[in-house]
Amino acid sequence: MTRVIASTGMGGRLSDTVGGVPERFVPAEMHGELVEAEHVARYSWATAFCGSRRVLDAGCGTGYGAGMLRAAGATEVVAVDLSEAVIEVARNDAPEGVVCEVGDLRSLSYPDDSFDLVVCFEVIEHVEEQDRVLDELARVLRPDGLLLISSPNRGHYVPGNPHHRHEYVPLELREALESRFGAVRLLSQHAMLASAISSPHERFDRARTERLVEPGEQDEIYTLAIAGTALPPASSPMVALTQFLEIRQWLERFQGQERVLDEQARSLAELETLRRERREALERLAEREQTLAELPVLRERLAQATAALPPLEERVAALQAGLAEQARAARVGEEMRASVSWRITAPLRAIKRLTRSPRQSGG
Repeated sequence: MTRVIASTGMGGRLSDTVGGVPERFVPAEMHGELVEAEHVARYSWATAFCGSRRVLDAGCGTGYGAGMLRAAGATEVVAVDLSEAVIEVARNDAPEGVVCEVGDLRSLSYPDDSFDLVVCFEVIEHVEEQDRVLDELARVLRPDGLLLISSPNRGHYVPGNPHHRHEYVPLELREALESRFGAVRLLSQHAMLASAISSPHERFDRARTERLVEPGEQDEIYTLAIAGTALPPASSPMVALTQFLEIRQWLERFQGQERVLDEQARSLAELETLRRERREALERLAEREQTLAELPVLRERLAQATAALPPLEERVAALQAGLAEQARAARVGEEMRASVSWRITAPLRAIKRLTRSPRQSGG
């Protein structure tokens, strides 16, 4: 298996990592990881088609793949990338026969029919104007040439890559290529675990492979395609092995993410409690403010009631005095009517009333 380690001297700047997700593969930073096996496997597959051909590596990154294509027999490899910093690194590591140039895949500077083979791996999903890129790749390809291209399979690739604009599903990629090329063949790229037995430092180029499970469509993380006027016979499967240590790294990252998620959950619960307490405090404050707003009116009413109280008290006192006098007079009348003299003089009072009545009536 081809081993690729390029020197960068620029730390993590070349990978353009955003939110922990790198934009491009940088061999020196990612050696031994699954991402290296994925990228190297694609270029190793492409080496079978580059013998005695002029090749365009469209979206070359640091140029590791261009070097592999040149070593496999390409007469010349033109490696193009949009990033000047990346091309500068690629030029420093480029072997003889590899030309590294800054270029925009949407508008290539090369004449029509310039290349026998065009390789474009894990680039098309980074571009907004994908049709323009495919048109340019078809334009610079000779009539009998081949295009090798790949894209993450949107149906099964981990979502959320901040660098990707549009990831094709296999049917979309096929349709996009068939509208420009007479023949198209799709291949699947899977990520699989392996258990290897070998002597120390033994290479695995001729290793016997035992496949225990058949990968299904749901396992296709990447879709590769070969397109042209006529296609060569199908090639043998390509396997790139990486170290098993990355599984432990994934577990450590997963456990770290679980800890972060647990902490976030606790923080969110505390935040929700604080929000609820704040809402309740605001409600109480609104009630207090309403009470304070009504206080001047209440004070005015109290003053008016206080001012009206003395006259009411005087009236109450007068009424109470009148009632007391009436009660006293009633008692005196009752006592008088109950006396012996009152009863004796009752007939005289009746005669007096009768003798007065005609006069009062005639009057």
